[in-house]
Amino acid sequence: MTADGKGRLGNKLFQVACLIGTAYRHNYTPFIPRNHRLNRFLDLKEARDIHMTNTASLGERKAMAYNSKVETLSHDKNWTLNGYFQSWKYFHHCRHEIISSFKFKQNTKRKVIEILKTVNAKGRPLIGVHIRRGDMSTSSEMKRGYNVATPEFITKAFSYFRNNTNKPLFLVVSDDPRWCKAHAQGPDVIYAGTGSPETDMVLLTFCNHTIITSGSFGWWGAYFSGGKTVYFSDFPRKGSWLASIYNRDDYYLPEWIGMQ
Repeated sequence: MTADGKGRLGNKLFQVACLIGTAYRHNYTPFIPRNHRLNRFLDLKEARDIHMTNTASLGERKAMAYNSKVETLSHDKNWTLNGYFQSWKYFHHCRHEIISSFKFKQNTKRKVIEILKTVNAKGRPLIGVHIRRGDMSTSSEMKRGYNVATPEFITKAFSYFRNNTNKPLFLVVSDDPRWCKAHAQGPDVIYAGTGSPETDMVLLTFCNHTIITSGSFGWWGAYFSGGKTVYFSDFPRKGSWLASIYNRDDYYLPEWIGMQ
């Protein structure tokens, strides 16, 4: 069984996680090609070159919504999963397998360890903050239903951890650092983004808790971190095309905390 689909780092993680979760459910052998994009960032034990025969494929009914057909695949075929598969329901039943499979390369981990040394947290809890704007703030994407977090959300999310965590330290990564520096402020805020997607992702995984706005990149930072997660709940925009293909309960874990 293998998986294929479009997208960047966060989307690729969803696709391979779905592959591992579905293979685990059906006792299949999951694999991705050695030249898969994720192999540049991860040491994936599933990376191998296999030529499949007797194949069938399964796609999605709609994005960001769970397709329960993955539970009833026939076992007389070799399968290819085609799509984004952006739901925790595809793989959360084997979370331990996902975490053990997604091992970032040691050189990236070393970079993050050096960054954390300069932070000098002295035992303070680290709150990873991913703020995505960039392409999601363009007029074309906003018309489709994408939405970017407001300054009010940032204030509420930071206040939540300041009020419920002992002396938190916020590490912010973003594709719009200028906006962040204007709206995410305080003596407990550090702008830690490196411009490298894999390094920023690993930085989020080293944190105790997470604040995320929109997008699959932040989603995975929160999932890897495993602590409390606060997310921007005003996504996608109500009444939009994107809202029509989106299921909040399938996308966000039930224990995550939504705020506007």
